Amino acid sequence: MSLPRGRRTASPARRRSVLPLLRFVLWSVGLWVGLSRSVTAGVSAGASAGASTGASGTDRAPEDHVVLLHGLGRSSLALAILRYRLHRAGFETHSVVYNSLTEEPAGIVADVIAEMDDCCREVPRGARIHFVGHSLGGLIIRAYLARRRPANLGRVVLLGTPNQGSAVADYVSRWRLSEYLPTVRALGTGADGLARQLPVPDYEVGVIAGDRSRSSAFDEILGDAHDGMVSVDSTRLEDMRDFIVMPVTHVGMRNDEAVADQVIAFLRTGRFLR
Repeated sequence: MSLPRGRRTASPARRRSVLPLLRFVLWSVGLWVGLSRSVTAGVSAGASAGASTGASGTDRAPEDHVVLLHGLGRSSLALAILRYRLHRAGFETHSVVYNSLTEEPAGIVADVIAEMDDCCREVPRGARIHFVGHSLGGLIIRAYLARRRPANLGRVVLLGTPNQGSAVADYVSRWRLSEYLPTVRALGTGADGLARQLPVPDYEVGVIAGDRSRSSAFDEILGDAHDGMVSVDSTRLEDMRDFIVMPVTHVGMRNDEAVADQVIAFLRTGRFLR
């Protein structure tokens, strides 16, 4: 049966291949628009509150600052939603971006030192500076604080950070392609891995681990409890102030509202909500 002249239709297979891409584009646009509106509303509300406070002549204590570091292969957008929630909770926020794939961890730390030092200098007298890192970002924070220790250091929250090294990184390091991914190779569980070389923190650290996964690809490598990329046991850290396991995936924890609530609670009180 021939189609009328001038009309063409895509095959079912072609439509099925295009639909996932279309859904992703629409989801991305929707997320960006929603986030932009939320941030705009939050900034407007903050400006109104500031104007009201100034008019009444009431002095306010300086707000604590929070520096956020994303994980492997991500950008500042990865923690944009968490950053917005921290801003709404009353924190001044900074997002540090770094090359997380093709540079050794030592090089990453050297690259971010200046920017993180600048963040620390922006904190007004009487306020503290906190740090929040997702996955690799948590290790970079620990490496930075081993070199630099702000006098007004507050608390640190690590989200899905492989503090004992990554078994997945051990596995991937066997691949030939890993030669071009030095950061991944440095995340292994061996004695030469970044995690094993960092000193035990002597500041307040809260660790959040996830125990949900959308794939069973690494079940054999990670064991029973993991977030799809990092095992719960690997996130544990000696002398950590508090620890909590939440029903989230490695990627999902970044945008999860309950996780954000826990981050805020620890930064304020040094304890997670129970």
